[in-house]
Amino acid sequence: RDRKAALGRRCVRDLPDGLHVGICGADSPFTDDKRSGPCALVVAGKRLFVVDTGSGSARVIGKMGFNHGRIGAIFLTHFQSDHIDDLGTLMLQRWVSVGNTAPVPVTTRDAGHFLREDKGVEVATAILAFIRSTDQSRAA
Repeated sequence: RDRKAALGRRCVRDLPDGLHVGICGADSPFTDDKRSGPCALVVAGKRLFVVDTGSGSARVIGKMGFNHGRIGAIFLTHFQSDHIDDLGTLMLQRWVSVGNTAPVPVTTRDAGHFLREDKGVEVATAILAFIRSTDQSRAA
């Protein structure tokens, strides 16, 4: 199936099992009305995770067809304002969209050293460890 069509139909269930990444934004600290701030949506199996919450993230995730209420956790790579601008809005949308009663896990574990381009493997490893840790906490 065409993955883009699956996203547009709000059908996470139609995505093939695996790991999928959607780019929600890639703007810089120098804002541009035509771009959203840094954000990636990760679909791992049937679970949703967000990496960074730059300006406009919540809006773009909705336009991509995903229900904010299904976001399982948020990973922040570092504390620059352009990477956390929409954190509050995203958390609010998650809460009101399906009436989540538990807070969304947010981590900044290992945040800060990802500003170097040669740290891609470390970023992926830290995000994967975070996803696994949220899975273990749900089982407890």
